[in-house]
Amino acid sequence: MGEVHIREFEFQSSGVALQAVEGPASGPPLLLLHGLFDRWQTLEPIIEKFRGRWRVGGLDMRGHGRSGRARGRYLPEHYFRDTAEYLCARFDEPVAIFGHSAGGLAALWCAAEYPGRVRAVINGDLFCSSERLAALIRHPRSVAFYREAKTLASQPIERILTSELANSIPEAGRTTWAEALNQLDPETMSYHARGAGDAYVESVDVGGILTRISCPVLLLSGDPAYGGIMNDEDVAVACSRLRDACHVRLKGVGHNLGLFSGAADPLLRAMGEFLEAL
Repeated sequence: MGEVHIREFEFQSSGVALQAVEGPASGPPLLLLHGLFDRWQTLEPIIEKFRGRWRVGGLDMRGHGRSGRARGRYLPEHYFRDTAEYLCARFDEPVAIFGHSAGGLAALWCAAEYPGRVRAVINGDLFCSSERLAALIRHPRSVAFYREAKTLASQPIERILTSELANSIPEAGRTTWAEALNQLDPETMSYHARGAGDAYVESVDVGGILTRISCPVLLLSGDPAYGGIMNDEDVAVACSRLRDACHVRLKGVGHNLGLFSGAADPLLRAMGEFLEAL
């Protein structure tokens, strides 16, 4: 792993073995959560940036990366519980959590459910309403994309990179995307591939989660011109419901916040300023 000196280990969560990583005990804990259909390695720029000041850790969601499979149990509530079990088992002091996209939703849920264990949340380009999330999953373009991606999940990287779908991924992040898809359980996409947005978010009340959070929250949104999905309405809704929130729009990077393309400097600066002010 080059200069990123962290150790990998297995964490048992509700019958699923999760692949976890932790860096040296260099300071207070910082937990990193990747987005859906991704894996912890995407967050290596954040690990490298903060491992000398924070005790940085992360994990692969069930069905993602090197974590165990859990057929039929890939709803937000399952990801939430896995995260909470890891949080409660591994850390003795309040934790700052960075979550990208769906990882941000898990971070917010933990802050609402376990206020004494979460020091702050950094939420990376996430819809701030259940309705908007369901609508995205239902959208015909999303359904077509994930239906094809499901057929490629767990396939050899070479096949993924030479697929027609790969051409729709920006070149700078294509290999990162293919490596994550290679390690993904196809069943994680079962709801998305059939457009079952309402069923997927049935047990998730994003607005209710936001109103129960008392810790500081940094909302990071990608640039809409580059594919960022958190719009001004999302930000306004979130800020109206959160007790202590601030917002930064990252210019020049899309939904992946520069993590796929080697352009994560704006993300790292925003995170650094927020964390240092805690």
